[in-house]
Amino acid sequence: MSIWDLVLLVIATEAATGILSKGEIFYPFRKWLHRKGKWLHGLIDCPYCTSIWVASFLVLLYCLSLMLSFYVWFKFVLYGLVIHRLSNILHFIIDRIDPHRIDLEKDFDDTMEKEED
Repeated sequence: MSIWDLVLLVIATEAATGILSKGEIFYPFRKWLHRKGKWLHGLIDCPYCTSIWVASFLVLLYCLSLMLSFYVWFKFVLYGLVIHRLSNILHFIIDRIDPHRIDLEKDFDDTMEKEED
């Protein structure tokens, strides 16, 4: 494994962990796991716990992709996760630096309050 692949796997693990443990899209899945048992829910609700399983899964896919010749497809998924996470970091930085950024949620709330008056 190259150092570049290792860095990509670390970033992809963090991205997938964030999506699974905190993403709104996986809320129904987390809710379902909670109904199945607190222990199962804890495995995915805790980012630290989830990252262990995500990292293991991604490393397994990485190794299988090298052995079974689907490395190009694996890189496609890996790069998608990495770009997702890096773009989130960039958005965070820009939102903190740009004094003219628009807070759509605040603007929407202000508009709704004015309409109620």
